[in-house]
Amino acid sequence: MPAALNYYHVLGTSSSASFRELKKQYFQRAKECHPDLHDGNAAKEEQFKLLVLVFEVLSDPHKRQQYDATLQASKGAPIDLEHNWQPTAHNSIMDTHADDILEELIVGNDVPLFATFQTLMRDLESTENFVIFREAKTAFYENQVSHAYRLLIRLVRVSSSNILYHYYLARCAARKNMPGRAARHYRQCLRLGSRRHPPQQLAHVRQLLHRLRQHGGLVGRIAAWLQPPDDNAIIDSERQMIDEVSRSMSRLLNNRPARDGNKSTAGNRTDSRRQLGSKRKHK
Repeated sequence: MPAALNYYHVLGTSSSASFRELKKQYFQRAKECHPDLHDGNAAKEEQFKLLVLVFEVLSDPHKRQQYDATLQASKGAPIDLEHNWQPTAHNSIMDTHADDILEELIVGNDVPLFATFQTLMRDLESTENFVIFREAKTAFYENQVSHAYRLLIRLVRVSSSNILYHYYLARCAARKNMPGRAARHYRQCLRLGSRRHPPQQLAHVRQLLHRLRQHGGLVGRIAAWLQPPDDNAIIDSERQMIDEVSRSMSRLLNNRPARDGNKSTAGNRTDSRRQLGSKRKHK
């Protein structure tokens, strides 16, 4: 993509556009260049790919902030390094930034096999949760916490297995002074993470949960004392349980043939005794 290309111009919006304006313009432009509506026209296909890329960047608050900083730098304005965000493992919610991307795109969305981001965005109805989550995420970072909270409640009801939904819902609950609900959703993140393959450690979530307990007053400190902040035991206990179940099943399967053999042997002995008893009666 040319460096001079302005993403906002591609969507037909200004750099101050709200998320709703971005979404409205995206849908409108998508209808104009959607490949399925133009019989596979190659030029429209390229326009649609560009449109999807632009929306993917501008609909994410962190990526948009980074892009805006790039625009400022190109105009000779200083870049706000304090808020200039780079996707690394240190600021990812899950264990890696790639895990965050997959969680956002796949969990809770109707994703076909071997789909790419381009093919996913061809049918926005099947990826509605993705767009709603982007709106909730943007609202959260713009301090529209109540709006973000309502959207995330809706998302969690639709897909309770998405870790990012629970994470941002917990962050909203903490902002709304609901520490109990925040802690509940943080713990749900840890439970879901422990069931992934490989298990997610979610160090950032653990830190926030620990901080929440420490600042929860007397009740929070008591809860922290009763339940240590290191929840690695969740993963260890689950692994131990799986191992124990596997060993028990192996014992059952190994012992079953022997038992069947014993039963057949015992049955043969009983039959032979009956035969001997009948012979004695005849004599």
